[in-house]
Amino acid sequence: GRSSTRPEKSGAARITRRWTGHRQSELATPRAVRNSAPRLRPTACQPCRCRSAWTLGVISRLFKSAAFKHFKSMTIPITGGCACRAIRYEAWSEPVSMFLCHCRDCQRATGGPFVSGVVFPAESFKLVCGLPRYFRTPATAGSDLDRGFCSECGSPVLAKPQPDSDAQFVGVHVATLDDPSWFRPQFEMWVSDAQPWAPRDPARPQYNQYPPA
Repeated sequence: GRSSTRPEKSGAARITRRWTGHRQSELATPRAVRNSAPRLRPTACQPCRCRSAWTLGVISRLFKSAAFKHFKSMTIPITGGCACRAIRYEAWSEPVSMFLCHCRDCQRATGGPFVSGVVFPAESFKLVCGLPRYFRTPATAGSDLDRGFCSECGSPVLAKPQPDSDAQFVGVHVATLDDPSWFRPQFEMWVSDAQPWAPRDPARPQYNQYPPA
């Protein structure tokens, strides 16, 4: 006679049979009973729920973290350089200031309506490759400013006061950062020189010249 032994089904077939059988029995059951009965779920859905829980946990921690205020946390050291990569730099501290400067010197230095700048303490900033060429522009605040650019590709890279100045810092152009996405300007200065067609944010502090000390 015919053997009563059935071949073992694969795991996928067992899951499909379990799910299909569950749906067929559910359709044959009155609605009130279906609503009160516990619902089965196929084993294959378990990893999806795990991934969803993990994603929600990451998003929750991101919203609670201070780094979310700047959309993306910066990585120390902060690195950057010119367009041809002849000049490379590192900054081993977080910036002390982030700003937009509308002065005419900055407009001429970049060919744009303003400079987007990030300022680091001089002791935390290091040139790791190449040497910029400098040209000096007068500063109303006192010490003249040395603006550094790449002699190969012409990219404006940084600006710093004269070595004998009391204020020792290095300002870099935001676009030279390897990752400029975290930049959030805190204020705009020299808006007295701002071009009427240049975009400005009225919610951001605006200073006709330098911000107050």
